Parts: sequence; C-alpha cells; structure tokens
Amino acid sequence: MGRATSIKRSQILSNILTPSTRAFFRKVPIQKGMSGLDLGCGTGNNTLLLKTLVGSEGKMTGIDTNIDFIKIAAEKVLQNKLDQVDLSYQNILEWNEKQTYDFVYKGFLFPQLSNSSTVLHQVYRSLRPGGFAMMEDLDFSQFHCFPNCYAFDRLIELYMAIRLRQSTNTKNGKQLHSEFHNAGFENIKVQQVGPSFLTGKNKQIASLTLEQMVPILINKKLSTATELQVLIFELKKFEEQKNTMITMPGIYQVWGCRL
Repeated sequence: MGRATSIKRSQILSNILTPSTRAFFRKVPIQKGMSGLDLGCGTGNNTLLLKTLVGSEGKMTGIDTNIDFIKIAAEKVLQNKLDQVDLSYQNILEWNEKQTYDFVYKGFLFPQLSNSSTVLHQVYRSLRPGGFAMMEDLDFSQFHCFPNCYAFDRLIELYMAIRLRQSTNTKNGKQLHSEFHNAGFENIKVQQVGPSFLTGKNKQIASLTLEQMVPILINKKLSTATELQVLIFELKKFEEQKNTMITMPGIYQVWGCRL
C-alpha cells in the first residue's frame, strides 16, 4: 500500500492541480534565462513545466525529501533530454542557501511542517534582490463531500488528529499571505481556487489520502487496521457513485517579492 499509494496519489494530485498551477505561473514574472527552485519538487511535473518557462538558457533546481519521487523526476528529465535541471534528495528543514535564485516555487508542503514560517524565511534568504516566491497551500477544513458520508467525515477526523499530534497546521493556506508578510516579502498577492469532482480518477483523492495515512494512524494508535479497511472500502464505494461529489481542500495561491 505504502510506496505505490504514495506515487499514485502524487500523480492524481498533479493531474488535479496542474491546470490551476499553470494559470498561476502565468500571473508571475517568470522570464527566459532565470534560475528557479522547485522546493519539494515531488515527481518533477512542475519542475519540468517551470523549465519550459525559463527556457534552454535558464536553470531549474528541484529538491525533495522523498527519494522515490526524485528518481521518478530524474527519469522525466532524461526522457525529455533537458539540460540545466538539477535534482537532489534533501531534508527541506536542513536546506539553506543565500541569494541563489530568481524565484522559488513551493506547492503544498507546509501542511506537513510544524515550522513553516522558518522555511519561508529561508525561502526569502535564498532569493536574489528582486526575486520572488510563489506558493500554493491547502486549507484542509474546506475538504468536503456531498451527500454526507460517515467514512469521509472520519477521514477528516483522523487527518486532523495526525496534524494535532505532529503540531502541524491544517489551515495554513488561508494564513500563508500573513506568513509571507512576516518573512519580509513585499507586493504580496493572493487568490483561491478549488476543483470538485463527480466522476473519474481524480475523485479517488479521498480514499488514496486515507490509504497513505494508514501506517501513521496505526503506529500512533489513532485507529485500527480493521476500521481503516472498512473506511477505505466505504470511501471507494462512495467515490464510484455517480450522484456523489468530492471537493479538493481550499487551494490558496500566494506570491510576493524580495525587494
């Protein structure tokens, strides 16, 4: 369940989020020849997209804490025969660079962190004067389904319980603009988007999210294997019904400059 589920969920998330992320990139001043960082690059989809925007003369760097994701991203770079794309396996919390990049992009990392403000301050320091950061993040409290479903409600409860144990923030998306301000960014802008699904693979996001949470839920004794098996079955059955709807958590997109 673990590695395969994680990769499948990452791929579905990429399918869901790519259209709004592409539109987001069109709002910021990415130019040919720039040097950019994809912080927490995952399987590299956005790294490659950003590489097309900076052109052959530009450079993209991607780092991630998941070695399996880095390997997949590296395969994509080879398949596309791209130069000036560097990928590395690093602990995001230990990453430390100064005035290296023209821009930094980060998508959907902060809900996993207890010290997101520290990382954002480091993002600021990593930018050259005039550089900019652009980030996307979630408000998990806006994750909904229709009609009501016990298994979905239980998924939310368990997700919140994990974040409480880890002292991480489930509503960071709506607070991200404030964290940008506290980190020293200027000319900050924010917008919100939120896809919804009635059919298709993207609708599996709820059951895949719970499947990915299984090891930590059992390890922290927040649930049992039996309960989780039943919940996953019920979620999948709910997702397969044509008269049901599942939304993504609220997606906040924020960008700002280092003057």
